[in-house]
Amino acid sequence: LPGLAHAAMLALAFPPVSAWGLAFASVLPLVWLATRTERGGRSALAVMICAAPMWWAHHRWIVDISAMGLPALVGYLSIWQGLFVWMLSAITRRLPRAPLWIVAPTVWVALETLRGEVVWQGYAWYLVAHPTIDWTGFAAFASVAGVYLVSWIVVAPSGLAMDAAHWLATVREGPARPWGAWVVFGLATVIGAPVSTTHAVVGG
Repeated sequence: LPGLAHAAMLALAFPPVSAWGLAFASVLPLVWLATRTERGGRSALAVMICAAPMWWAHHRWIVDISAMGLPALVGYLSIWQGLFVWMLSAITRRLPRAPLWIVAPTVWVALETLRGEVVWQGYAWYLVAHPTIDWTGFAAFASVAGVYLVSWIVVAPSGLAMDAAHWLATVREGPARPWGAWVVFGLATVIGAPVSTTHAVVGG
């Protein structure tokens, strides 16, 4: 379910829907999963499977060029979401007090940089920062350190939401509960779509 939620929000953040506000919440389900799972490898595989339809939808035009190449590309791109869950899970198990608002976006951007600039000479399409491309507020950040800084900023709220949820659970002296993070996720979902629509109307 977290993998499906991530894939759905990230897909809707891009055209033709362009609900770019969802990009800010799209990584939250993966952060929640990584901090809750006891089987990082199995969870990573499940996320890869759930991410595949999103990548297929984004690249379906490749069928006209290489029908055999599309499944390979989809499989390759799905690996990165799985790696994020696996790596973040391993880090949080070893460093349970590490601030997720720093760790989560750093791991995400490290993987995006590998995908976009290093592996197979880079494939920098559909980065989590790209849905915000038309918002001039983020153009300033991109001009300083490129699109990967924007990706870091977009993912940071997901880590912050989980930090807040963990803090609330500690204050209440109860077991860790995910409800705090899902409240943030719900607000981002409700607020993100109207903001995106308003931005599209103003931009048009």
